[in-house]
Amino acid sequence: MTAVKQTLVDVFWRQVEAEPERTAILHKVGDDYVPVAWAEQGRLVEMAAGGLMSLGVRKGDKVAILSHSRPHWTWADLAILSSGAVTVPIFPTAAPDEMHFLLEHSEAVGVFAQDLEQLKRLLVAGKLPDRLKFAVLFDDRDGTGSLPVRLWSWERLSQEGKSFLASHPGVLKDRLARIEPEDLATIVYTSGTTGLPKGAMLLHRNIYAACQAVSIHLKFRREEDVAFCFL
Repeated sequence: MTAVKQTLVDVFWRQVEAEPERTAILHKVGDDYVPVAWAEQGRLVEMAAGGLMSLGVRKGDKVAILSHSRPHWTWADLAILSSGAVTVPIFPTAAPDEMHFLLEHSEAVGVFAQDLEQLKRLLVAGKLPDRLKFAVLFDDRDGTGSLPVRLWSWERLSQEGKSFLASHPGVLKDRLARIEPEDLATIVYTSGTTGLPKGAMLLHRNIYAACQAVSIHLKFRREEDVAFCFL
Protein backbone atom coordinates (compact mmCIF):
# COMPACT_ATOMS: atom_id res chain seq x y z
CA MET A 1 0.00 0.00 0.00
CA THR A 2 1.34 3.42 -0.92
CA ALA A 3 2.31 5.49 2.11
CA VAL A 4 0.29 8.62 2.79
CA LYS A 5 2.24 11.69 1.78
CA GLN A 6 2.11 14.18 4.63
CA THR A 7 0.46 16.99 2.68
CA LEU A 8 -2.98 18.48 3.14
CA VAL A 9 -3.99 17.75 -0.44
CA ASP A 10 -3.00 14.08 -0.23
CA VAL A 11 -5.15 13.61 2.86
CA PHE A 12 -8.08 15.43 1.24
CA TRP A 13 -8.06 13.59 -2.08
CA ARG A 14 -7.58 10.20 -0.43
CA GLN A 15 -10.70 10.86 1.64
CA VAL A 16 -12.66 11.91 -1.46
CA GLU A 17 -11.69 8.64 -3.13
CA ALA A 18 -12.22 6.45 -0.06
CA GLU A 19 -15.67 7.62 1.07
CA PRO A 20 -17.29 9.61 -1.76
CA GLU A 21 -20.87 9.24 -0.49
CA ARG A 22 -20.18 10.08 3.12
CA THR A 23 -20.98 13.58 4.42
CA ALA A 24 -17.91 15.82 4.44
CA ILE A 25 -19.42 19.04 5.81
CA LEU A 26 -22.73 20.47 6.99
CA HIS A 27 -23.42 24.13 6.29
CA LYS A 28 -26.38 26.18 7.40
CA VAL A 29 -28.89 27.39 4.81
CA GLY A 30 -31.76 29.20 6.49
CA ASP A 31 -32.72 27.06 9.48
CA ASP A 32 -31.34 23.81 8.10
CA TYR A 33 -27.93 22.20 7.96
CA VAL A 34 -27.29 21.03 4.41
CA PRO A 35 -24.87 18.12 3.88
CA VAL A 36 -22.17 18.07 1.21
CA ALA A 37 -20.72 14.65 0.38
CA TRP A 38 -17.00 14.08 -0.12
CA ALA A 39 -17.52 13.40 -3.82
CA GLU A 40 -19.32 16.73 -4.29
CA GLN A 41 -16.73 18.58 -2.25
CA GLY A 42 -14.04 17.00 -4.43
CA ARG A 43 -15.85 18.06 -7.59
CA LEU A 44 -16.13 21.67 -6.41
CA VAL A 45 -12.46 21.84 -5.41
CA GLU A 46 -11.36 20.16 -8.65
CA MET A 47 -13.18 22.68 -10.86
CA ALA A 48 -11.95 25.65 -8.83
CA ALA A 49 -8.37 24.35 -8.98
CA GLY A 50 -8.73 23.97 -12.74
CA GLY A 51 -10.03 27.52 -12.89
CA LEU A 52 -6.98 28.82 -11.04
CA MET A 53 -4.65 26.96 -13.39
CA SER A 54 -6.54 28.35 -16.38
CA LEU A 55 -5.79 31.83 -15.00
CA GLY A 56 -2.09 31.02 -14.97
CA VAL A 57 -1.62 30.20 -11.28
CA ARG A 58 1.63 28.27 -10.89
CA LYS A 59 3.16 26.18 -8.13
CA GLY A 60 4.31 28.48 -5.34
CA ASP A 61 2.12 31.44 -6.33
CA LYS A 62 0.27 33.17 -3.51
CA VAL A 63 -3.54 33.51 -3.58
CA ALA A 64 -5.42 35.32 -0.80
CA ILE A 65 -8.85 34.68 0.72
CA LEU A 66 -10.83 37.64 2.07
CA SER A 67 -14.14 36.41 3.46
CA HIS A 68 -16.14 35.48 6.53
CA SER A 69 -16.57 31.78 7.30
CA ARG A 70 -18.51 29.85 4.65
CA PRO A 71 -18.07 26.58 2.71
CA HIS A 72 -16.52 28.47 -0.21
CA TRP A 73 -13.62 29.46 2.07
CA THR A 74 -12.71 25.80 2.52
CA TRP A 75 -13.21 24.97 -1.17
CA ALA A 76 -11.08 27.92 -2.25
CA ASP A 77 -8.34 26.99 0.22
CA LEU A 78 -8.22 23.39 -1.01
CA ALA A 79 -8.32 24.53 -4.64
CA ILE A 80 -5.38 26.87 -4.06
CA LEU A 81 -3.40 24.11 -2.35
CA SER A 82 -4.34 21.52 -4.99
CA SER A 83 -2.99 23.77 -7.72
CA GLY A 84 0.31 23.87 -5.85
CA ALA A 85 -0.17 27.47 -4.76
CA VAL A 86 -0.08 29.04 -1.29
CA THR A 87 -3.09 30.33 0.68
CA VAL A 88 -2.90 33.77 2.30
CA PRO A 89 -5.86 34.29 4.69
CA ILE A 90 -6.92 37.89 5.30
CA PHE A 91 -9.25 38.63 8.20
CA PRO A 92 -12.44 40.16 6.71
CA THR A 93 -12.63 42.96 9.28
CA ALA A 94 -9.06 44.12 8.65
CA ALA A 95 -8.62 47.78 7.77
CA PRO A 96 -8.23 48.53 4.05
CA ASP A 97 -4.61 49.63 4.41
CA GLU A 98 -3.78 46.38 6.24
CA MET A 99 -5.49 44.31 3.53
CA HIS A 100 -3.46 46.16 0.92
CA PHE A 101 -0.24 45.59 2.85
CA LEU A 102 -0.86 41.84 3.19
CA LEU A 103 -1.58 41.43 -0.52
CA GLU A 104 1.47 43.49 -1.42
CA HIS A 105 3.82 41.85 1.07
CA SER A 106 2.76 38.29 0.23
CA GLU A 107 3.00 39.05 -3.51
CA ALA A 108 -0.47 37.57 -4.05
CA VAL A 109 -1.44 37.11 -7.71
CA GLY A 110 -5.13 36.70 -6.95
CA VAL A 111 -7.74 36.97 -4.23
CA PHE A 112 -11.01 35.20 -3.38
CA ALA A 113 -13.39 37.74 -1.87
CA GLN A 114 -16.74 37.44 -0.16
CA ASP A 115 -18.39 40.00 -2.41
CA LEU A 116 -17.76 43.09 -4.50
CA GLU A 117 -18.28 45.43 -1.54
CA GLN A 118 -15.56 43.63 0.42
CA LEU A 119 -13.20 43.79 -2.53
CA LYS A 120 -13.83 47.49 -3.09
CA ARG A 121 -12.60 48.24 0.42
CA LEU A 122 -9.12 47.63 -0.95
CA LEU A 123 -9.46 50.71 -3.13
CA VAL A 124 -9.75 52.91 -0.06
CA ALA A 125 -6.03 52.28 0.49
CA GLY A 126 -5.21 53.32 -3.05
CA LYS A 127 -4.58 51.33 -6.20
CA LEU A 128 -4.49 47.55 -6.05
CA PRO A 129 -1.10 45.81 -5.70
CA ASP A 130 0.71 45.47 -9.02
CA ARG A 131 1.05 41.68 -8.79
CA LEU A 132 -2.69 41.16 -8.22
CA LYS A 133 -4.10 39.91 -11.53
CA PHE A 134 -7.55 38.53 -10.70
CA ALA A 135 -10.29 38.40 -8.08
CA VAL A 136 -12.98 35.75 -7.59
CA LEU A 137 -16.25 36.66 -5.86
CA PHE A 138 -18.05 34.02 -3.81
CA ASP A 139 -21.44 35.69 -4.22
CA ASP A 140 -21.47 34.83 -7.96
CA ARG A 141 -21.62 38.36 -9.26
CA ASP A 142 -19.62 38.65 -12.46
CA GLY A 143 -18.24 41.34 -14.72
CA THR A 144 -15.47 43.88 -14.58
CA GLY A 145 -17.05 46.53 -12.36
CA SER A 146 -14.82 49.52 -11.70
CA LEU A 147 -11.81 47.55 -10.48
CA PRO A 148 -8.52 47.43 -12.40
CA VAL A 149 -8.34 43.64 -12.09
CA ARG A 150 -9.89 40.62 -13.85
CA LEU A 151 -13.09 39.88 -11.96
CA TRP A 152 -14.66 36.42 -11.89
CA SER A 153 -17.65 34.87 -10.17
CA TRP A 154 -17.15 31.54 -8.38
CA GLU A 155 -19.49 29.91 -10.88
CA ARG A 156 -17.61 31.25 -13.89
CA LEU A 157 -14.25 30.20 -12.43
CA SER A 158 -15.64 26.71 -11.88
CA GLN A 159 -16.95 26.44 -15.44
CA GLU A 160 -13.64 27.68 -16.83
CA GLY A 161 -11.90 25.12 -14.68
CA LYS A 162 -14.12 22.31 -15.93
CA SER A 163 -13.30 23.21 -19.54
CA PHE A 164 -9.60 23.62 -18.78
CA LEU A 165 -9.34 20.20 -17.13
CA ALA A 166 -11.21 18.56 -20.02
CA SER A 167 -8.70 19.99 -22.51
CA HIS A 168 -5.69 19.32 -20.25
CA PRO A 169 -6.23 15.78 -18.95
CA GLY A 170 -3.86 14.80 -16.19
CA VAL A 171 -2.72 18.34 -15.35
CA LEU A 172 -4.31 18.37 -11.87
CA LYS A 173 -2.97 14.91 -11.08
CA ASP A 174 0.49 16.11 -12.10
CA ARG A 175 0.25 19.20 -9.89
CA LEU A 176 -0.85 17.09 -6.93
CA ALA A 177 2.00 14.63 -7.44
CA ARG A 178 4.55 17.46 -7.28
CA ILE A 179 3.34 18.84 -3.92
CA GLU A 180 5.68 17.81 -1.10
CA PRO A 181 5.46 18.01 2.72
CA GLU A 182 8.23 20.63 2.73
CA ASP A 183 6.30 22.91 0.37
CA LEU A 184 4.83 26.14 1.72
CA ALA A 185 1.07 25.78 2.34
CA THR A 186 0.01 29.07 3.88
CA ILE A 187 1.23 32.41 5.18
CA VAL A 188 -0.62 33.48 8.32
CA TYR A 189 -0.04 37.09 9.31
CA THR A 190 0.12 38.33 12.89
CA SER A 191 -2.18 41.06 14.13
CA GLY A 192 0.63 43.60 13.94
CA THR A 193 0.33 44.74 17.57
CA THR A 194 4.11 45.29 17.69
CA GLY A 195 4.40 46.95 14.30
CA LEU A 196 3.59 45.80 10.80
CA PRO A 197 2.02 42.31 10.49
CA LYS A 198 4.57 39.53 10.09
CA GLY A 199 3.89 36.46 7.99
CA ALA A 200 4.27 33.03 9.61
CA MET A 201 5.20 30.59 6.83
CA LEU A 202 3.62 27.18 7.47
CA LEU A 203 4.56 24.11 5.47
CA HIS A 204 2.23 21.26 4.56
CA ARG A 205 3.97 19.05 7.12
CA ASN A 206 3.45 21.66 9.86
CA ILE A 207 -0.32 21.69 9.46
CA TYR A 208 -0.42 17.93 8.88
CA ALA A 209 1.33 17.39 12.23
CA ALA A 210 -1.08 19.75 13.99
CA CYS A 211 -4.12 17.92 12.54
CA GLN A 212 -2.59 14.60 13.51
CA ALA A 213 -2.10 15.79 17.09
CA VAL A 214 -5.66 17.10 17.31
CA SER A 215 -7.01 13.77 16.03
CA ILE A 216 -5.04 11.83 18.64
CA HIS A 217 -5.77 14.00 21.66
CA LEU A 218 -9.43 14.78 20.90
CA LYS A 219 -9.97 11.12 20.02
CA PHE A 220 -12.13 11.45 16.91
CA ARG A 221 -12.91 7.78 16.51
CA ARG A 222 -16.58 7.29 15.71
CA GLU A 223 -18.01 7.82 12.23
CA GLU A 224 -20.81 9.93 13.65
CA ASP A 225 -18.44 12.41 15.34
CA VAL A 226 -18.97 15.99 14.16
CA ALA A 227 -16.55 18.90 14.52
CA PHE A 228 -17.96 22.43 14.81
CA CYS A 229 -15.92 25.06 12.97
CA PHE A 230 -16.00 28.56 14.50
CA LEU A 231 -14.05 31.31 12.73
